[in-house]
Amino acid sequence: MDSEAQTIRQKIGRFRALVIGRPNAGKTTILRSIAQSADGRECVSSYLYQSVLMTLQRGVHDITNELVFSSNRGFVFHDSRGIEAGTTNEMETIQAFISERANARSLPHKLHAIWYCIPTDNARLVTAAEEQFFDKIDPNGVPVILIFTKFESQESDAFHKLQETCSPEDALLEAPHQARKHFDQKHLHRFMNREYPPQGIVYLKDMHKENAECADILEQTMKALNSDTLKWLLTSVQEVNLKLRIKEMLKR
Repeated sequence: MDSEAQTIRQKIGRFRALVIGRPNAGKTTILRSIAQSADGRECVSSYLYQSVLMTLQRGVHDITNELVFSSNRGFVFHDSRGIEAGTTNEMETIQAFISERANARSLPHKLHAIWYCIPTDNARLVTAAEEQFFDKIDPNGVPVILIFTKFESQESDAFHKLQETCSPEDALLEAPHQARKHFDQKHLHRFMNREYPPQGIVYLKDMHKENAECADILEQTMKALNSDTLKWLLTSVQEVNLKLRIKEMLKR
């Protein structure tokens, strides 16, 4: 780590991200991947391990709790369940947390990014409440990255449709392109045409596999950050994607 990045790391400390998403959206897998943790028992924080595990795996949420993995203490995460229809209190809680953290005077306590996760493997793909987040929640300048998880389900559907008109080999090659094209045409406008549209889009697949990475999340977050200081902070704390770090260093 060069001296400038080291100075920023010492001054700010950790990169803070709020992760939002309904149960089974893949949030736990994403956090473990970014922190390079294969076991929830590596998660440490100011409260007991049992509480951490309950938060991550059983849907018990307190947005103010800090989740830190011992495998990479440079990240601190906050977890919030997805917004359900009619839950005004949940909307108010999320907005209050974002406003407070975005405007915090102390750099170590500021919120740096928001990752909103939506699974794509079910018929209830996008809810009105999730659309409402991008209409009603003011991120106060914090970049929001929209993450579509379990995208292998979309590619599988595209593969089966393509098999009706071409060979399995050709269908396999074309499925990722067709899945992305169809998905974007059908769903992406539901987020981009909002009052507070996301500043980055990520499509994740096969996150259940060993050694799965979330490099795209870090790359899109890097692009969305409007501060060189925060970019340096992210490159200094992330240890998952060395290519991203090298790329940012070369730009300097």
